[in-house]
Amino acid sequence: MGKFLLLVLAVIAGWLLVKGLFKSRGVGDVKPGESVQSREKMIKCDRCGVFMPESESMSLDGKLTCRAPERCMHRQSA
Repeated sequence: MGKFLLLVLAVIAGWLLVKGLFKSRGVGDVKPGESVQSREKMIKCDRCGVFMPESESMSLDGKLTCRAPERCMHRQSA
């Protein structure tokens, strides 16, 4: 009986471990009704180099920059 309980506990521990690994790798983190393609594209600010969602950017002289100039770091990209 003791070996049976030990086996059951080992199976449960293994299942939780595998479930935790998949969760940490991002597998299955798409919400119901959301597809992977509906996620927003990330772009890089041409002024400071910060990555941001495309909706938080603006086009300035043909370059994509931070929409909020006071938050832009104004570094020249190399």
